[in-house]
Amino acid sequence: MKKIVQLITAAALIAASVVIANPPQASAHTPSCGDHRNTNQSFALNRRQSLTGEQVGNARLIMGIAKERGLTKQAAQVAITASIQASSLRNSPGNTNGLFQQSKRYYPGVDVSSPRSATNAFFDRLTRVPRWQSRSLSQAAQSVQFARSANSFTKGEPLAKAITDKWWNNSANPTTCPTDGASRSTQTQQTSTQSQKSTTQRQVTKPPILKIRNTRRVSVNGIVVDRSIGTNLQNLLVAAKRDGLNLSGFGWRDPARQIALRKQNCGTSNYSIYRKSPSLCSPPTARPGTSNHEKGLAVDFRNCSTRATRCYKWLNRNAAKFGLRNLPSEPWHWSTNGR
Repeated sequence: MKKIVQLITAAALIAASVVIANPPQASAHTPSCGDHRNTNQSFALNRRQSLTGEQVGNARLIMGIAKERGLTKQAAQVAITASIQASSLRNSPGNTNGLFQQSKRYYPGVDVSSPRSATNAFFDRLTRVPRWQSRSLSQAAQSVQFARSANSFTKGEPLAKAITDKWWNNSANPTTCPTDGASRSTQTQQTSTQSQKSTTQRQVTKPPILKIRNTRRVSVNGIVVDRSIGTNLQNLLVAAKRDGLNLSGFGWRDPARQIALRKQNCGTSNYSIYRKSPSLCSPPTARPGTSNHEKGLAVDFRNCSTRATRCYKWLNRNAAKFGLRNLPSEPWHWSTNGR
């Protein structure tokens, strides 16, 4: 009976054109990226769309890594949508480019055979896409995958949403994918370590995200940013505090303040304020209307005056996990696109 169910599931996948036309294969990693071998059951959204246990396991791995990085449910949905289109959420033998079909030419140094490595590489690029949160799942996936059209991703959206609705808040979602030969005792030890870490982490209280009325902005521990990065900033501050580092600073800047800074750093003429190249100002200052501070997409952190500070060193190691990147000329300045 079990074999019959598996055959029916495979047939449904082929009919839905959600998975590739080959019969399901065992994962290249043992066990598959779910909790343990055979514990992930197939998942059917409807009579035409379903996932095998292996595919569910890989989807849950993606969700686990998203949570580990402090990313949102939407980020996990984008990644799952992309993986459904790219590899049918499989990392089976013969699939040389992994879950997201990441060519080594464009992803140098990434172990595409490792679902964890491939997923982190995907999230690294997703968090660099400006305002990806305001795009549809297909559009965001297309931006990361450099596809010609977002249409090829649309079939994966319903499954991505359904599977995250079902498992996103499940604390058992895995964040590790054992390689061949990994022992059950090693997995148990990793789970125990993660559990102990989680217990310690729960002792840190998250700062609230306070909405600013009639704007798109929120305040997180006194740092005002666009609401699209509020949760990421909140999680970054929590992660830093867990490591014994209290971060503070400022984010959003009023346009009038940007003009005042241009007058101060670039000159008082109309040309100096609005047209002069930022690099000719001292220090470099973005033209009014172009600064990430005005958009609420950048934070200047206090105590990050040089690269020798503990603040900078911690951010340099961890900020990318939360979608922030450094402007090389300013150790204190971190934004969604590094500018």
